[in-house]
Formats: sequence, C-alpha cells, structure tokens
Amino acid sequence: MTHHPPSLSLRPFGDAWALYRRPLRFLDQLHRRGDLAEIRLGPRRVYIPTTAELTSEVLVTQSGNFRKGEQFEKLRPLIGNGLASAEGELHRRQRCLMRPAFHKSRFPFYFEVIRDVTRAHSARWREGKQLLLDRAMYQLSAAIATRLLFNSPITDRTASVIEEAGLCVVRGLGKKVIAPFGFAEHLPTSANRDYEAAMRRLHTVVGDVIQTRRQEGIDYGDLLSILLTAVDPDTGAMTDQQVHDEVMTMLGGATESTAVTLSWALFEIDRHPEVENQVMSELAALSEISLESLGELTFLQRVVDETLRIRGPAWILTRRAAKDVRLGAARLSAGTSIWYSPYLLHHDPRLYPHPERFDPGRWLNTHPTSRECTFIPFGAGMRSCVGEQLARMEVLTVLATILQDWRLPTRPNVTVRPVPGFVLAPGALPVIPTRRSGRSRYPVRTP
Repeated sequence: MTHHPPSLSLRPFGDAWALYRRPLRFLDQLHRRGDLAEIRLGPRRVYIPTTAELTSEVLVTQSGNFRKGEQFEKLRPLIGNGLASAEGELHRRQRCLMRPAFHKSRFPFYFEVIRDVTRAHSARWREGKQLLLDRAMYQLSAAIATRLLFNSPITDRTASVIEEAGLCVVRGLGKKVIAPFGFAEHLPTSANRDYEAAMRRLHTVVGDVIQTRRQEGIDYGDLLSILLTAVDPDTGAMTDQQVHDEVMTMLGGATESTAVTLSWALFEIDRHPEVENQVMSELAALSEISLESLGELTFLQRVVDETLRIRGPAWILTRRAAKDVRLGAARLSAGTSIWYSPYLLHHDPRLYPHPERFDPGRWLNTHPTSRECTFIPFGAGMRSCVGEQLARMEVLTVLATILQDWRLPTRPNVTVRPVPGFVLAPGALPVIPTRRSGRSRYPVRTP
C-alpha cells in the first residue's frame, strides 16, 4: 500500500494543466510540497524528490529498485532496447560492450572529426547575415554525430535524412514527453503523421548503413565499427537489431543534447562580456587548439558546467518502482511513477545561491560528485551517461573552435526563454555572426 505524502491539488485533472503550460515554473514551486512532492495527473499520482538526498536514493543507493519509467517507454519505438532504455542484464551487457567506444584512446580521432566538422560548418557563415543559432548548432551536432558513427563514405541523401528526419523526431518527442495525457500522441494529426514518417525514414537509412557495413567488413575506426566488432565473452556479438538500437540511441543522445548545450553556452557567453573576455584570454594563451590543450581551458570548462547547471538539456526524467519501496518517509507500491528533475536540483537556492545568476565562478572550488546528486547533467549511478567524457570534450572543442573566429551576438530586442520539450531548448535564437580577425582577434569587450 502506498503511503501518500500531502498534495496541494484538488482539481479534477490535478496538476496536469499547470505542468503542461508552465513546466519550469511548476517545478520551481515543488519545494513547498516537501522532500517528496506528490503531483496528480488526472487519476495518476507521480512522486518527485525535491532534495539531492532523495534523488540519490532513486539513482544511486536504491537504483536496483527502480526501472526507467514512461518517458523511456515513449522512446522505445525510436531506440528499441538501446542503452538508454535497456533494463537489467541487457543493460549491463550493452554497457560493457559499448565502453570501449568511449575510451580515451579513441579521443584523438574523435577530436579531429569534431574540430574539422566544426571548421567546415562555421566557414559557411556570413558576417553580418542573421543565423539561427539553435538550428545551426543542431546541424553541426548532427554532422558531428554522423561522422563519429559513420566515418565511411555515405551519400549526401543519407546524411540529409539523418539531419532532417532526426530534427523532426526530436521535436516530436518533445511534445510527447510533456503531454499530460497519452491519448493525444495517438491522434491522426499532421504532427503525429510527420513524426511517424520521419522515424520510419531514420530507421530505414540507419538499417541500410548497418547492412552495407556488415557486408563490407571494413573497420573505419568509427563508433559503428566498434559496435559491429564488439564481442561479449558469454553471449557473443551484438545482433544487427542491437547495433541498430544503439546507433539510434547515440544519434538521439549525441545530437539534440549537444546542440542545446552549445546554443545556451554561446548565448550566455555573449550575454556576459566579462565571461567572454576571460574565455578569450584563455584561448589567446594557446598556441593552437588541440586535444591536449583543452585541459588548459579551465575557465571555459567552468562555463560549460554553469551552462549545464542553469540550462542543462535533461530537465525531467522518469523512473518506476520495480517493487514495493520506501523513499524517505513514504512507502511506495511497485509500479509507482517517480520523476526526478535535474532542473529542480540545479535551481535549488539551498544548493546554488542565486540560482538564476549565470556565474562560472561558483565552480572554482566546487567539485560535486554525481553520487551526491547535487549536479547531475549526465545522470548518476549505474545509469549515468557512458559517453559523458566524449560529450564534454565535444562541447569544449566546438566552443573553442567557434569562439576563436567568431562572435555571435544575439539580435537586439530578442527575448530568449527556455522551451521545455525532449530537452530544455532555447527556441529560436537569431544571432549576427561577427568575425574576429588580425590583431583584434580577441578584442576585450566592455562589460
């Protein structure tokens, strides 16, 4: 029997409308409901821990008592039993098989791909001509993910489908993730039809690439080669379907999350001249941007951490109790829905004073561990992101490469707000690219 913490909602649909209309404001107010907030979505009850301690119970100390939850069930048609949605023994097996793909020994190749693709994409920008930064960062992230996964020759059509269909799928997922009731996603609307068609196209091109690569038997040194040749000593190699699921998982995880992190970081750097000046001073001290020199960009790393805190892509995630469990003072029955929110924790003034202030300096002497669950942009515990170090290296490389040559000021009188969907995106972000050149390559801006 579930023991229910107090709830503030007495309306027929409970909290569904408030959550759907203004989800971030809703989360900001959840602390008022105690350490384990109960929300009602129509007849359903959902529990959200509002403290790092209870979140750690879910993700770390009692992680074996929880499964992924409804959010990942909505992802299953896209990623199947990929690492993000797999459970139990399958998850442990797949994580072990994929770990070599993210070993530091692979990073020199990954770095060159990321740097070269970034240079090629940014070279197409035109000084003074408006650029939608959010779209540009998605295109860049999709191109990088495609090259990291498929370093073999693929047709322009395949690359285009991965980019365009992938964008449609991710945006469609955003609506499904925050929909208060499930029936809307099954209605024959044009948006749902577009989503289904895009997902079919994406599955088809990925399946074709995998089949071609199996037949070629060539090791291109990319992520797909690692997946195709990985062997578990007990269960053998992955099936084509397992490889397919992991490719879809990496395409989804490596594209939109990276794109919004880059967009927010560039937006905040432009918005804070004192931050930009310090970043540019760091870059000016480097003879070149290399994999080794990324470690010298300590302030830029703090900028990335602060971006992940204040506007991290993963803003709310789901779990479900696999058995009867005690969480704090509550007894929850098997099957109970538990959501946790990195956004809620990262904006908790008890953990981060003045949480809405963009302040990279707060990370100077602060090194929170994911186990404490005070800073969890990549999750925590046994389900934490296996590609975290690659993701961090990619973001640093892209930012350093772009900022070396460009300023990207936001158009005047444009209001930029976070748009919660599949990730916490900035929405339309129009900028005017301005080149840095010659002796004034790193000009100091007046705060």
